Amino acid sequence: MSFKSRIVKGGMVVAMAGTALMGFTTAANASPSAGYIGAGYTNNPHGVWCAQHNISYWFHTSGSDHHQPAEDGSFGPETKQAIKNFQEEMGLPQDGVLGPQTGNALMAHGDPAYTGSDMPYRAGGGTSTSYCYTYLPTTW
Repeated sequence: MSFKSRIVKGGMVVAMAGTALMGFTTAANASPSAGYIGAGYTNNPHGVWCAQHNISYWFHTSGSDHHQPAEDGSFGPETKQAIKNFQEEMGLPQDGVLGPQTGNALMAHGDPAYTGSDMPYRAGGGTSTSYCYTYLPTTW
């Protein structure tokens, strides 16, 4: 193999490796592909915990009189009702399913330690580097 063909081959290998790494890092935080949370869905315990924790945070900090759900990572009637109550407070359809619109609201108004948001002080939502971003469905 000539020196020139080795350089070309080596360059192609480096380019392919770089492309693979870029694709991997982008896909790692692909929140739009995070699963919905609710009855009838395969509920990831991390996602359920993120929902429970951030809803509890919102209820506590907003002065809401709604019951804060247990933060046990298990989806059940109490978590479903908490999601409905949160949806009601956010002016969203109250179906008890945490999909992208509810996820957006939760990431914008949840615990900044887990969402990366500092709402209500800053317009916008959570960040893709936060723990819960990977587990809560959003449109971001």
